[in-house]
Formats: sequence, C-alpha cells, structure tokens
Amino acid sequence: MKQIKMVLAVFCVLGLMAAPALAGQTVVSYGGVTNMPITVAYEGLGAAANVTLSSTATDAVDAANVPVSYLLGQNLTNGNLFHITLGGGINFPAAETLYLCTNSTDSKKSNAINVGYGVPTAGATDFNIQATANVTANSLVYLSSVACSGLSPNVVLNVPANTSVGSYTISGAVWSSGGIVIDSSAAANAVQVVKEFTSTLSAADLITIDYLNNTNGSSDGKKFVTGNGSGNLIAASLNKIDVAITSVNVPASANFTQSVSLTDSASWKGVSKIFTTNNADCTGTVIAANNAPSGTVSLSPTAVFAANLTSAGSINSTICIQVSGNTALDARTITGSYSYAASSTGIAPAGQSNQTFQTWNVNAYQAFNPYMYVGTADQTVDIFNRFYNNSTQTASVSVEVFPADGSASQTLSLGTIPPNEAGMYWGSTIGTAAGLAYGTSYAARFTITAPPSMVNGVSFFKRSSANDRQMPLYKAAGSTYLMQ
Repeated sequence: MKQIKMVLAVFCVLGLMAAPALAGQTVVSYGGVTNMPITVAYEGLGAAANVTLSSTATDAVDAANVPVSYLLGQNLTNGNLFHITLGGGINFPAAETLYLCTNSTDSKKSNAINVGYGVPTAGATDFNIQATANVTANSLVYLSSVACSGLSPNVVLNVPANTSVGSYTISGAVWSSGGIVIDSSAAANAVQVVKEFTSTLSAADLITIDYLNNTNGSSDGKKFVTGNGSGNLIAASLNKIDVAITSVNVPASANFTQSVSLTDSASWKGVSKIFTTNNADCTGTVIAANNAPSGTVSLSPTAVFAANLTSAGSINSTICIQVSGNTALDARTITGSYSYAASSTGIAPAGQSNQTFQTWNVNAYQAFNPYMYVGTADQTVDIFNRFYNNSTQTASVSVEVFPADGSASQTLSLGTIPPNEAGMYWGSTIGTAAGLAYGTSYAARFTITAPPSMVNGVSFFKRSSANDRQMPLYKAAGSTYLMQ
C-alpha cells in the first residue's frame, strides 16, 4: 500500500512540471495608453470603416507604446506559429504584411528585430505568423504593419458596416507547427463601438379633458388649446428631447431627421387629426400630419428635426392632437417611439421606444351602462338611469350610444341637472332619439359635468310586473378609464 502511494506522488509531481509556468498576455494600446481600445462611432458605420491602432513615436519598447503586444509565457521557437484572433466580426481589411517584432535584444524600437511575418486574407478574422527565430519566455513580441525597426508601429483593422454597439477583441497564442497550443492569453479589447448620439425624452404632458367648463377641454393654453377650426380643440404636448454628444473619431456633421410613431389606448376615438408644428401651442406651419389616424401613426417632421448636431442640447417637438369640441372623449394614454436617422448613412443613431407622449384624464363624472334597451313607449317595459347632482353647479348631461349591431356610435345632449337635483333618462327615449328601433339593445356612456365625487347614479330595469330590478353602472375611476 505504501508503494502505491509513492507512485501516485511521483505522477503528481511530473504533471505539475509539465504545466505552463506562465500564460501569455495580450495588451492593446492606442496612442500610447495601455488598455485603451480605439473608439468608433456607430453612426458612421453605414459603411465599413478602417481603424488604425497606432503608437506614439518614442523609442521605448513596452506594452504601452505598441498597438498590439504579447508577453510570452512560454518560449517562442523557430517554426512555431503565432496565432492572432479577432472577435465579434472585426477583421483584417486587406492582404497587407504584418510583422512580428521583439525587444529581446534591447529596449529600443529602432533596434527591434523581425521574428516572422504573415499576410492575412482580406476579411480574415484570424491568421498565423510563422516564427523564424527563437524568443525566450517573458519577452515582449508585438505586431506592426511597418518594418520592425520603425519607431511608429501600427495595426489596421476593419469594422464592418452596421456593427453593433459593443467591445470587439483581439487575442494571441503560440502554437506548435502542428497546431498544438503552447501558450495563449485572454482576449483584450481592440475596438469599442459607441453611439455618438444618445437621447432621452423628458416627461410628457398630462392632458385634462375638462368637462367641468362645459367643454371638452380648457382654454388655458397649458393642457388643451383652441384649434385652427371652429369648435376644434387640440391637446398640445411639448416633448423636449435631450441629446447628448460623445466625442469620437467620426465627426458629428451629418444631417439627422426624426421619425415619431404613436399608438393610442383608446384607438384614436374622437381624434380627427395628429400633426406637428414648430410652435409649442400648435399654431404656425404644420410640418407633418395624419388626417385619419388609426393603428400606429407615423410622422416624419423633417423640417423641425433636421440639424447639424455638433454639441449637446435639446430638441423640442410639439405633438398636436385635434378633436372636436363637442365630442365625448375617453381617458387615454398615447405612447410610441422616436428615432433619428442619419441622412448620410441610413443609421438610426438615437431613439427611445415605449415612451409616454400624452396621458389624458377626464375631469367629470362618467358612467357606463352596457344593458340599455329600447323599451315600450309607455315605459312599462324599459330601463331608466337616474343621476343625483349633489354639487353646487348646474351639470350638463350627454350620452354616447353604442348600438349592439356594431353600427356607428352617436353622442346626444340630454340637457342639464340643477344643483342638488336628479335627472332621469329612459332607454326608450334615448334609443328613439338615436334612431334605434323598438327592441334594439345598446350600451350607453353618460357624462355629467360635475365633480365625480359629487354625482351618484343608479339604473333599473322596469318590467310590466312592476318588479323592477336594479342594474349596475360602471363608473370611471381615477385618472384612467377603469370600470368598477
């Protein structure tokens, strides 16, 4: 048993002796600063771009003064392959000779010697340089596209068109002539693709549909503003877009245009037009418009957003939504996205999705009755709705009629309810006024222009047997149109 233990110990020692004493290390520098990858602007990558990792012109040979260096962990011997790998799709742009240089004789670049060279295929992401000399472990070797005695070595890399924002790497390794790995290193960042332009949308406006002023909107110029046509009101949302500039190697000189897409939680009900202007109150020249909004609405207000963006700042865009002043409106949230497109490259360098542009709140009592019915003329079989106005102001009453057959809805005025009084509204009377035949079912939404907390409503199904049954009313609650 003791003999077996001794044999195992010998094997363990032999295994440790065979392991590499030190792994190699790849270092990338740019302009003489170690671990500083060259930065490329995403906006400029509508076409492929060549970048040059270059050193400063001093004569010292160290990792901070050459573009791509490799500190050997093991000996590099004549016939070994020095293998270079680029990550993420960056590549070598042309069949250009790359030299493998070393400082094993002294510390000056002017006296560096060539220990091999290779010619990568254009577009290649890796290739081999066969060593023609021996270099001992712990020595530095480096890549250069100029002769090894040059004071300013460099390495040219290609970044393909439309490369995503992110880090792209280079790594080295020493292989035997048969491809067995003798020494290798972790990858180091060589190219960093960043966005030249980043943007954020400031908080959008809260729009109040102020029925308490007996109109669908207020004229205070802050929430709803008077429109361009008689009876029209416009929800004006001044959305400030803050644009930040990152200084990189591609100048920010192209013209950029903005595209805005919008969706509405209420499917644009009651909206007759969406447009943009260069004025905060929606007056002035209309830049872009959609006169029949449905689904996702896209606007390209190029005259507003085209600019030479060379410094950080803000771009103000006014989204204008026009409705008729006598239309009963839903509470709603209008969301969407915006993006910039560079006219010279076709790239969208900045933008945000799922942004809130406007939120509409209803400042009135609203109740929904899905069980309406056109009953008998004598109202022996009918449905009635009673609303109690407990406020100190006279309240206007309107109703939206939604026929069960899916035909177009209608909005009817039902007069007023004085303070501290009640109003009763029969299903047969409303249905007849809407042109519905006897026996037709429909739904109705009532709007009473009094504070929501000061109105109470009830609904009853009146039957010929005189056994009336109360029915539920669904009331709008809070800032969104929720049924409860």
